Formats: sequence, structure tokens, C-alpha cells
Amino acid sequence: MSRILGIDAGSLTIKAAAYDPSSRGVEELGIIDHKRQPVQEALRLIGKLSAEQEISGIAFTGNLGEGLAETHHSFYVNPHLASAEANMRLFPHLKTILNIGASSSCLVIIRENKEGGPELDDIVLPPHCSAGTGSFLNQSASRFGCSIEEFAVLALASKNPERISGTCSVFAGSDMIDKQQKGARREDIAAGLHYALIRHLLGTLGRGKKLEGPYSFQGG
Repeated sequence: MSRILGIDAGSLTIKAAAYDPSSRGVEELGIIDHKRQPVQEALRLIGKLSAEQEISGIAFTGNLGEGLAETHHSFYVNPHLASAEANMRLFPHLKTILNIGASSSCLVIIRENKEGGPELDDIVLPPHCSAGTGSFLNQSASRFGCSIEEFAVLALASKNPERISGTCSVFAGSDMIDKQQKGARREDIAAGLHYALIRHLLGTLGRGKKLEGPYSFQGG
């Protein structure tokens, strides 16, 4: 049965899913690290998936998806609009969505339309700064000499998170070194960096906005 292939080409990874028009079902096909070679890895992945199943079309999204769409003469959808539309279809009860990617973040606000269904109210983007993205945590994990997964586990072990500046990744790095020199526990610094990211995003994206639940935190 012919399906439509969806490719999300992000700053660090490529994600693939297949859509069946007849059943309207979506199947997750996997996620790969493109190792800073998104074009080559996307072509390899598309070739592999096309050999395994009948593909009638391809649509791209993600920060790097527009260039790939032009190469394949395919559809391209802005990643923030794609995220909003997917959430309204799959999780229509959500009202506030905070999506944190490797190099970009956004706040999606959903409201109820006259028919009682979900309707996009606003998409808020932050100023271009690594302090408001997943790369902020990647940089922090690197300073700790661990993977992002290990960094998350470390933060969850904290009992007393340290207060760390989240306005700038440089300031956060200085804060982290200062806390370490003063004998702060590694897990408390790690948790403090996570809290710093959220404070920064809510302070920039949520300023002046009425945020209502249910809420969802999404992204890599």
C-alpha cells in the first residue's frame, strides 16, 4: 500500500515517519544522527525506506528540510507550523506546547474555536541565542564530560538545584565553574542548568502571554 514519507531534518538528527492516506495512520520509522551530513544521510535513509515500501510522495520539515525539499522537488512545511498542526490533530486537548530543539525553540498556544475544536492562536519564537535551545544543555553536558542522556539522569538525582543564570550560555558556564569551585554537588549544578533553560524560555516566550493547561514539553 502506497504511503507518504515524512522527513524531519533537524540540526542534529533526521526523523522519519510514514503516513497512510487510506487509514490516516502514522508510523514512526526511526531517528538517526546525521553527524553534520544531513544531505547524505537523508538520501541514504530515503533510499533505504523507499526500497522497503511503496512511497507515493515525500514531505520535509525541520531546520534543514527546506533545502532537501528543493533538491527532491517535494513539499516543505515550516517545522513550527508542522508541530502545531500535528499536536492539534493528535492531542486536541493541549493548550500550551513548549518545543525545545537543538538549535531553535518555540511556544505554541492553542485556543478553542467556535465549534469547540483546537485552533492555532500564536507561535512565539525566541531571539536567536543558544541559551534558549537544546544546545545550551548539550554544551553544559560537554563541560561535565558526559552525554546528554547521562546529564539528564544526573540532574534528576538533585535534591537542591543551584541557581544558575540562563540569560546567556557564557554566563551560565561562568556560573557553573564558580559553583564547582565553591563545592556545589554535580547533580545540583546539572539540575540548576535545566531550570535555567526553562526560566529563560518562559521569561522570553511566555512574557505577557496567558498560558493555560494542559501543557506539553516536546523536542529533543
